[in-house]
Amino acid sequence: MALETGTYISDLTITNPVSTDGIGQADDHLRLIKKTIKNSFPSITGAVTATQAELNVLDGITSTTAELNKLDGVTWDLTTLNGLTSTVAEINKLDGFTGTAADLNYAADLNATGVTATEYDYLDGVTSSIQTQLDSKANLSGANFTGAVDVNASLTANSLVIDNGANDWSLEITSNVLYFKYAGVSKAKLDTSGNLTVVGNVTAYGTV
Repeated sequence: MALETGTYISDLTITNPVSTDGIGQADDHLRLIKKTIKNSFPSITGAVTATQAELNVLDGITSTTAELNKLDGVTWDLTTLNGLTSTVAEINKLDGFTGTAADLNYAADLNATGVTATEYDYLDGVTSSIQTQLDSKANLSGANFTGAVDVNASLTANSLVIDNGANDWSLEITSNVLYFKYAGVSKAKLDTSGNLTVVGNVTAYGTV
């Protein structure tokens, strides 16, 4: 009687024993079958209720045990994945995300408004209402100042333009001396000692 040797089910020869063999080695064949089954399924200690169709779902899976363990505790039906077209790289972008679906919906709504990532980054460092801050700024034209106006001497060319015409008056500070200029030409200066120098006549008690 032909008797193969084997460790796993795949080692069994399906044509053994042949029909002409006697029953003298039947017990050897039975022990071989039991051994290969036990070796092939060493961790099965109870009934397996999965159908062949359910087991076939695993066919071709290349994930590691650690990757499959990430699904431990997942409560949604695996059929939810049916039709999923995302790549592993795309799904991995969610790794570490701790927000809610509402957070993602808010991001989608924000994107729908046309706000770009660059524009959104402009909010970085804002500590109060932007509109309130804008409302507190003086208008470029026709501003009504109700208190003292402090002009920073570090303005461009250390100067303050009084008029915006072609021939404008300006105040300019150079080496702590205040110059009065018209059309860019100095007309008078006042130093830190209070000395006033003018290029023209000085009229006292006149009418302006």
